[in-house]
Amino acid sequence: MKTNRLLVIYITSLLFLFILGCQKDNHKPDETDQIKKLTTSSRTSLGDNYFNGVNNEATESEMDLKYDKENKLLEIGLFKFIYGANGRVEKKVFINQDPNFPYEEIFEWDPLGRLKEVKVSSANQSIEFTTEDGEISNSLIIAKFEYNSTEKKPSRIYYRDRLSFSDSKFSKFMSISYKYQGDDISECLIEDINIPLLNPYHLMYIDIKVFYKNGNTKHYLKNIYDQIGFNPITIYEVIPEHLPEKDIAILVQDNNSDPNLDWNDATSYTVEKDNRSRPIGVYKKNLILNPENGNPLLSEESKTTIDYN
Repeated sequence: MKTNRLLVIYITSLLFLFILGCQKDNHKPDETDQIKKLTTSSRTSLGDNYFNGVNNEATESEMDLKYDKENKLLEIGLFKFIYGANGRVEKKVFINQDPNFPYEEIFEWDPLGRLKEVKVSSANQSIEFTTEDGEISNSLIIAKFEYNSTEKKPSRIYYRDRLSFSDSKFSKFMSISYKYQGDDISECLIEDINIPLLNPYHLMYIDIKVFYKNGNTKHYLKNIYDQIGFNPITIYEVIPEHLPEKDIAILVQDNNSDPNLDWNDATSYTVEKDNRSRPIGVYKKNLILNPENGNPLLSEESKTTIDYN
């Protein structure tokens, strides 16, 4: 997708830093700070019907979280984690497994305790998983991680999105490259991202660069992330030390250089806290502009509510 100008896009989902280095006894979360439920709601509306999308579409999802006696995350939403003798996650499976669809994700770690790759498979190897670029396998890699030297944080993550659960189809590999500022992100490059652009039947792969202005509120998933070594909700999204204060996302075009960022036009995050200064609500409003005339094309309001034990 090419235009004569930079298209400023405000990302419609929160991107996180991925920090590895899970240890068996380290990072044990305080039981009183355990999250028991995450609720996410969003509403999308169109300014211009540029790609024939659906106006005023609302979605909501809830996930309950459960822990074992050592306060390690055991269940989240529809899934549960199986830990190995070394304290690291070995598998992720359905809580109520369908015997006709014994789906499981297998986690592999490198000698430095960093997540190396995640495969999707089935308990009896009976399911063939397919990809949109023609790969067929009963043990398909859906995420893999690259690191600079001995760094704990990944420099690049390759991942596949699930396209259809009913026929076990995944996308081709997409990737995210990261630059860090301490335990927070300064920017990332998302390559070959699949954007339906308001029409789920119109797939378009583009590259987006995201710049972050970091806040000072600790991320509500940080304790869980440090303890298990990955994001339990979306494997390729990473958890920073702090929730962002703002972000700006820009469409990458041939030969364009990094722009002068105007943070007045950025997506802002509004954080609601309880009397212990813990985040209990994160709200943001995103905007995508029509590249032809600069008018609002799509806006999305989203809020995540966090309930603690």
